[in-house]
Formats: sequence, C-alpha cells, structure tokens
Amino acid sequence: MENISNDDFIKLLNIALKDEKINNYEFKMLLYIFNNSDFLITQLKKDLRISSFNMISKFLKNLVNENYIIKVSKHIKNSKNVSSYNYFINVEKLQLQNNNKNTINNAFYDNWNLYYYFFEKIPTNKKVDKNLNLKQITLLLEFDNYPILYLKNLIDFVSENEELKFLYSRPLSFRKNINEIISLYENKNQITSTKEN
Repeated sequence: MENISNDDFIKLLNIALKDEKINNYEFKMLLYIFNNSDFLITQLKKDLRISSFNMISKFLKNLVNENYIIKVSKHIKNSKNVSSYNYFINVEKLQLQNNNKNTINNAFYDNWNLYYYFFEKIPTNKKVDKNLNLKQITLLLEFDNYPILYLKNLIDFVSENEELKFLYSRPLSFRKNINEIISLYENKNQITSTKEN
C-alpha cells in the first residue's frame, strides 16, 4: 500500500539518491516499502537478497532514524507468517527538505499526521482503503474545520473504549458519526468535571 503519490515519491527518491546517510540496500528497501507496507521480514530478505536478519533490522532502523519511513505497530502478538508492524513512507521527510512552509504544505502535513495518528491509536489488521480514508481526514480538517488537537482528543477517547474502537475503526465511520462521538466525549467530560467539583 503506497502512502504518497508517485510524483512525491520520486522527489523523495531524488533526496535519498544523494543522501550519504543511507546505503544502497536501504535505498532498495525504500522502494520495496513504497510498494508494500505490510510485508514479512523473511520475504524482504529473500526478495532483496540481504544476507542476515540483523542487517535488515539495522537498515530499517536507519531508515526510521533518517525520517524516510515510519514503523507502526499492529498491536498484535507475534504470530507465524504475520508481521507485527507496518512500514510507511514518511511524507514528513519532504516537508523537512522543503524550506517553503506555505499553507498547502502545512495542510498536507496535518492530513498525514492525523491519518497516522488515527491508525496508531485505533490499529487494524484489515486492509485499509488509504485514499478513501485519507480523504475523510482531509474533510474533517479542511471542510468541517475541526482543529487537529480536538480531533486527536476524540480519537484518544474512541481508542479507550473497545466498543467504540470497533464501531469507528476507520476515518470514514469516524467522520460519518462525528456528532455522536462528540456528544459521548462531551458527556464524559461533564461527568468528570462534576465529580471533581
């Protein structure tokens, strides 16, 4: 599953190509992750002909440290033939390279930031339609005009309740039921403040 457009990824590859902090294997891994965020380390080892798992671990760690990829836990126990993590291309890397902090770039960053935050707090093992769900995040921020911090509070609230997590496990269902979520969230806050007084 890719997480940035082809054009933006080509820009990122141009940065990586000239970056002395990453090696040839890490460059290849970047391409691999762009085409497949959910992979088994054994398959990556075989496909890229890397000699050891320790080297793979070292290369992935460096790509994370250099802000090329993001490692997201699936919050599942170790299982045979199932990866415990997803790896995504970090769109923020382009932002870090771009000195022009215009509002379009900031909106682009906020959308991706909230998208990753959502799935970090409400993880899923099922396939996610990235474009559809990223659009819902964009609509929440840019069309509905909810502040990003308020949305993060709502996501935190949903993530603390297993029933709500099940009902609103995608930005699509989250946005569709945002008024109900806000109502539950506000009621909880009123009850909490009453108890404190």
